[in-house]
Amino acid sequence: CFAGKMISTIEQRIVKFHVKLGKTVTETYNLLKEVYGHECLSRARVFEWFKRFQDGREDVEDDSRPGRPSTSIPVLDHPPYSPDLTLCDFYLFPKMKSALKETRFESIEAVKEKAARS
Repeated sequence: CFAGKMISTIEQRIVKFHVKLGKTVTETYNLLKEVYGHECLSRARVFEWFKRFQDGREDVEDDSRPGRPSTSIPVLDHPPYSPDLTLCDFYLFPKMKSALKETRFESIEAVKEKAARS
């Protein structure tokens, strides 16, 4: 969720700020818990980020995770109309469909004849 990611990034910035101020990890976690309540980073995550910043990390963004991406199929934009149909075909097919509806045909030739008459 985007909002959860944004709060997480804010909390990571707070942890980084506290490391630079020389605060303890416990003080940092207690402050986050007081401000964010149950939406706070877990104690283990606060300790993890605190250690990363103490070791010299500057970036507050999460590392990319290995494995399957959240969307394995690229989502493509679809045009509001079919580019394969010309404008006259667009209006022709519904009329042909209604003319052929509820009719049983014995052969393809019979379908072609009925479609040609409609």
